[in-house]
Amino acid sequence: MNLKDIKYYYESELIKRIRQVTMLKNDKMYPYKNAVITLENLNPNILVPPQNYILDSVLKNVMDLAYSLDEYSVHNPGEYYDIFNLKYYDIFNLSGFLEFTLFDSFDKPIRRTLLPPIIEESIEADGTIKPIICDGMHRIYLARVRCLPSVNCVYIRGVSSRTPYYAYPVLGGWDGVKRISKLSPSLIKKFHRIRGNKKLYRNFDSVFTNSSAPRGSGN
Repeated sequence: MNLKDIKYYYESELIKRIRQVTMLKNDKMYPYKNAVITLENLNPNILVPPQNYILDSVLKNVMDLAYSLDEYSVHNPGEYYDIFNLKYYDIFNLSGFLEFTLFDSFDKPIRRTLLPPIIEESIEADGTIKPIICDGMHRIYLARVRCLPSVNCVYIRGVSSRTPYYAYPVLGGWDGVKRISKLSPSLIKKFHRIRGNKKLYRNFDSVFTNSSAPRGSGN
């Protein structure tokens, strides 16, 4: 990946914008407006996946992005650390968020946003509390492959009773997740809480640039 024009935003801007995120089907509803939002170092092994598989092509893209940001930091050392010695471009240790222009295998450059993984505290029907990976599952998977003790994540509390995350946690956690090389119509990506699951979909692109988007039922 060829990355240019990287801009870093601090934690305060990250949290401010997350509060402004709307629902995909209702741009007047702000699920995180009054939530408790923190940036925390979390053990990737305790985070709960909501998706039944990891797609190799997406995993490769995450790996390529990590390598590209590492290489960028080597060539731009003055940008790499702030006064608190925090790594700007470590995808597992973001203390804010990044915007950058991506030049690679596209007809035109694309402006993208990289957020820390988004975790929602979900209270399930049996009363158990599950830290569901709302966004960033492939990155958390890669962190587990690397045996990283923690990943800096946005942790959101106080949302599930009003607007629950649109899918259930995977039975068995990571043991229930498969790695696949290609999709097939028979695959069930997630077990949705309601039939019209997009009504519960959080639209991060309402305030961030190309950070995430809903995909088709098989993708």
